[in-house]
Amino acid sequence: MRPRHSASVLLLALLALGTPPELHAARPRPDTLAAVPDPALARAIQNRRVLTFHYDGRPRVVEPHAYGRTSDGVPVLHGFQIGGESASGGLPGWRTFRAADITGLTIKEETFPGPRTGHVEGRPRLDPVWAELPAPAHP
Repeated sequence: MRPRHSASVLLLALLALGTPPELHAARPRPDTLAAVPDPALARAIQNRRVLTFHYDGRPRVVEPHAYGRTSDGVPVLHGFQIGGESASGGLPGWRTFRAADITGLTIKEETFPGPRTGHVEGRPRLDPVWAELPAPAHP
């Protein structure tokens, strides 16, 4: 007769073994969720809420798509800027913002329908990823 184990015992055993680092690539990890520098940014992504803020002295209106830390250890917000100003011009367009340099952050009631065409999950390469929209579905 084989011993029977509850699902929770098996789950705990699997968790104790750990997951290989290569499987963590573009997914938020439970061990980093408590360490999110700005949970409001993560919630804005999860709820697809438009953001307004100032960056480099310019007003920005952004649809946030990813929030995490670069390989240099810098927390960044990656999103599609739909309004405001940009020194590089080219609006609307993709931008990556150093989170520490964002001021006057407002999470608007306005939402956006989902990930923009051109969003590629896992780009920019962030580790950890605190929040990220999935890549858009292609018909």
